[in-house]
Parts: sequence; C-alpha cells; structure tokens
Amino acid sequence: MAAVYPVPNHPWLSVIEGPLYRQELPRAVTDAELAALITEVERISTTVRSPFGWVMDISNVFSASAKQRGMYARANERMAQSDALYCAGTAFCAEGALARGLVTAVHWLSPPVYPFKIFANALDAERWARRQLVERGVAIGLGETAPPPTPRHQSR
Repeated sequence: MAAVYPVPNHPWLSVIEGPLYRQELPRAVTDAELAALITEVERISTTVRSPFGWVMDISNVFSASAKQRGMYARANERMAQSDALYCAGTAFCAEGALARGLVTAVHWLSPPVYPFKIFANALDAERWARRQLVERGVAIGLGETAPPPTPRHQSR
C-alpha cells in the first residue's frame, strides 16, 4: 500500500514533493494565527504513518512572544510520539541570528525527537531535508534541481 500524505489546509503550508512539507511564516503572527497553523501541522504530523519531513522557513520572523514559543513547544510535546516514529527531520531556514535564536528557544523548552538543522538559505535546507528522507528509504530526489523558494510574505 502506498504512503498517504495529507494535503495541507493552511496558507503558510505547502507540499514541496510527496512527504516533504514547507512551512513559511510571515513577519508577524498573532496568537490565533499561530494556533491555527499548529493545529494543521499537528493534523499532518499525527496522521502520516510513513517518513515525512519539513522545511520550516522562519527567515521573515522577527519576534515571537514567550506565549508563542510555548505554544510551539507544547505542540512539539504533543507530536513527539508520532514524530519519533515518522519525522525524518526538520530543516530550518533562518537567515538571521534572531530567527536562529527562536529555534534554540523553542527547542530549549521542548527538545525535538527528530533530527534538525538550521540553514541560512532555503535551498540548502531543502536539500538536507531530502537527504534525511532518502536515509529513511523514501524515494525522493535530492533537490539538485529544486525550484527556487516561494516568494517571501510581505510584512503587515
């Protein structure tokens, strides 16, 4: 039986290819917007029963409140059991020090149960995520001819 990968139902989520998903967050996010995003990420992560991966582009994010960092950390805890089994890895595209610091802060609150790595650009992040999937036996290209990243969200 072929693996089934849910189609994202959120404007900040997309499928790159098969089991590889992209999250691209805008500059400013309200608590309600983040809650909706997390709900959809949790639906995907807890539904999939085959290896999958994420490219999470947070290059536009310039701040996240303690509450928002906690929201992400609690979501990581809720998804830990399924992520430990099926998440091949998350590649973060965090071009600035602030964005990298946000990843560190969330992971300090809730250490990930999956491999992760932080990159300065989306293409390198995607290539790493693809390699993680290949290592888990997923037939996916390695991204040498990966399309350019999607356009950046505009600030509010």
